[in-house]
Amino acid sequence: MLFVGDIASPSRRHSEQLNDQLNRYPWIFNGQPLICNLEGLVCDSDINAGNTPVLYNHSSVIGVLGRHGCKAVCLSNNHSLDLPGNFDTTISALATSGINYTGAGRSPADASKPAEFMQGDKKVLLFNSTWHVLLQHRKNPSRNIYINTIQEERIISEVRQCRELNPGSVIIIYLHWNFDLESLPFPVHRRFARGLIDSGSNLVVGSHSHCIQGGERYKDGLIVYGLGN
Repeated sequence: MLFVGDIASPSRRHSEQLNDQLNRYPWIFNGQPLICNLEGLVCDSDINAGNTPVLYNHSSVIGVLGRHGCKAVCLSNNHSLDLPGNFDTTISALATSGINYTGAGRSPADASKPAEFMQGDKKVLLFNSTWHVLLQHRKNPSRNIYINTIQEERIISEVRQCRELNPGSVIIIYLHWNFDLESLPFPVHRRFARGLIDSGSNLVVGSHSHCIQGGERYKDGLIVYGLGN
């Protein structure tokens, strides 16, 4: 599996550039399932919000990801509520391309539900949450769209239960956290990530800072604190 950081491609031109990059390195991308953070919902109109940053993805990006084997996208981030009215359009586009999603939904339970897919003979369960501080500029929920936020005790409990019910599965936690341009993980996030491994996760992956942060082997798990863009 290959993990991609934040994707925000607002035009067809951007999606064509993404497609070119994926085609340029077939020895890396061909045959490898992709998991990425979709930094913004689908919108095919130009958005001018003045000084307020609004991130979104052109619908053609979903097609590119689908053709290159994307298995799931993460929607729990600080820009999915920029255009909450586009949630249904987004999940419809994802379904058309055979891509699962996690991290957002019409209820808290739906937003916290993991995405599931098969990788060979292994079931993969992907959980996704964002640091609540990153949502201070948006009302959560907005227009009945909920973003799953990091609540440590709840998520650790969900992971433990998931491991008990799926002893042979691969459990991945994709977290949107930290501050923009921060190159080091927070100590509190390191403790949480290790707690997730202790609870049964195989892999913890982070995004949001737009910087490549450190990683570590911890017991039988792997933690990558920041993928960059």
